[in-house]
Amino acid sequence: MRFFRLIIFLALALCSAAQAEVTFSVSGVEGAEKENVRAYLEAGSFRPGRTPTDLRMKRLLQRIENAASSSLEPFGYYSPVITSEMTRDGDDLHVKVNIDPGDPTLWQMLDIQVNGTGETEQAFQNILSSLPMGPGQRALHGQYDQTKQRLRRAALDLGYLNAEFEFSEILINPVTRSADVRLILQTGERFHFGPLIIDQDVIDDELLSRYVNIKEGDPFSSNRLLMAKQTLYATDFFSTVDVSADRAESMDGLVPVRITAEKGKRHRYGVGWGYGSDTGYRVSGNWTMRRINSSGHSLAFDARYSPITWNFNSTYIIPIGNPVLERLALSAGTVDEDLGDANSKRMYTRATLIRVPGEWQRQTTLSYQNETSDLVNYTRHDQYWVPSLRMIRTWSETRFGIVNGFKILGEVQASGTGLGLETNFIQASLQAKLMMPVGSRGTLLLRGEAGTTWTEDFDLLPVSRRFFTGGDDSVRGYRYNSISPPGPSGNALGGKHLLVGSVEYDHVIKGPWGVAVFADSGNAFNTTADEFENSVGVGLRWRSKIGVIKIDIAQSISDTERAPRLHVSVGPEL
Repeated sequence: MRFFRLIIFLALALCSAAQAEVTFSVSGVEGAEKENVRAYLEAGSFRPGRTPTDLRMKRLLQRIENAASSSLEPFGYYSPVITSEMTRDGDDLHVKVNIDPGDPTLWQMLDIQVNGTGETEQAFQNILSSLPMGPGQRALHGQYDQTKQRLRRAALDLGYLNAEFEFSEILINPVTRSADVRLILQTGERFHFGPLIIDQDVIDDELLSRYVNIKEGDPFSSNRLLMAKQTLYATDFFSTVDVSADRAESMDGLVPVRITAEKGKRHRYGVGWGYGSDTGYRVSGNWTMRRINSSGHSLAFDARYSPITWNFNSTYIIPIGNPVLERLALSAGTVDEDLGDANSKRMYTRATLIRVPGEWQRQTTLSYQNETSDLVNYTRHDQYWVPSLRMIRTWSETRFGIVNGFKILGEVQASGTGLGLETNFIQASLQAKLMMPVGSRGTLLLRGEAGTTWTEDFDLLPVSRRFFTGGDDSVRGYRYNSISPPGPSGNALGGKHLLVGSVEYDHVIKGPWGVAVFADSGNAFNTTADEFENSVGVGLRWRSKIGVIKIDIAQSISDTERAPRLHVSVGPEL
């Protein structure tokens, strides 16, 4: 029994010794330097042991001071004066570390070169001309490491797979407090892509090779391999994709590319529901056949319903040319929607050629419309063709939850007596949206929309070719599409022209929650004598996983007798 008690006593004593801790407080430095000192000290294995001797305590303090000194070297401080003081709390110790970093070491000679066959590459020259360090500046090791990594990444991306650093060193002179850098990259010969080795039975190998856009003899690029993998995943044809190139398999500077892929699920289904003050409740459903055949064709069906509009659309997509940037979309569907005090029922078929030649997406469309326009006092029926051209550009980036970006959409469409309509018309429209950060929590949103119509007889235009405004995404404080020139009976039947503008400031309160203030102005009109409708308001924002949920209260200041109007909408920020 005494033996077991002795064992328990020894175990408790060992646990007590094992739990002894050393904690630290650091003074004399701030910011990144202080954080690095603390990280060094807390990562170190400083164990005082049980009832340490004075000699052991002295050695422990010396190790702590050495660690603190080493932690300052990446920031250019090589001769700090460090003092420490230790206090005991039972078996635990608390160490106060005071640091005088002294004068920093400065960069002096910077010998940074790229030699070999790739020395004239623009990517290398850009790095060398924008070095983060310079003579006379504090010798921050992070700048050296960053430059080294940039050169290495550029070499791999340009195909210089045998590139090596002939010299890679920082030479410190503690007397003069100067640091010299010698960083010389030897590129070696440039490698090129070899043959594509494709292992998959999902789509035609020829089509897959057009998606990856890697040709034998092209300069090797690790970035292009990554882009090829991402592109194949984005097709929705595959469940797994691997794109790799092994330098060990290269012959005569050609590196073969191996692509393996497994087929993904062919069908995708979706249902949705929601609410917006423009549409009321709404429901939707969709079904996509991602892969109809080995030529990469796909088919999608989409249906949406709300009290003011419903539509059904089917689209057959054929990849052409460079399938990442070009495709042909053949669509057919039907729409029934209320526009102001009018209604448009139409069936359509259309063919759209979609290309992305640069930063703009270009959509060239020819559509056939079978439309019935209910204009309150009379109904008209039209069957006509409409050629159109649409250009779209979107750019955005998100930092700390704040969006910075823009979206521009411009369209020109036309029809006439030679295409089945009873009058000729040409219509141009432009939509633009700009978001920019204001401080660390704010976003300024500018939104504009403009349109104009030339026609011989406006009364003969189908309802879907007229302009309306008002609602969640235009002039708030007014019912959806309720603003337009009045017809003979005073009803809103659409206008020739459109001009809408909005200024909004959103401010993040906490997490995904924010508030907004805004002012809207606009009108759909036939003559410039028509006055604009203006409104102001406040709103609540919640950035959810399905998009930004916006709840706004807007008050017309053009017609102050109007009651304030509630607007609720969900959607992307751009």
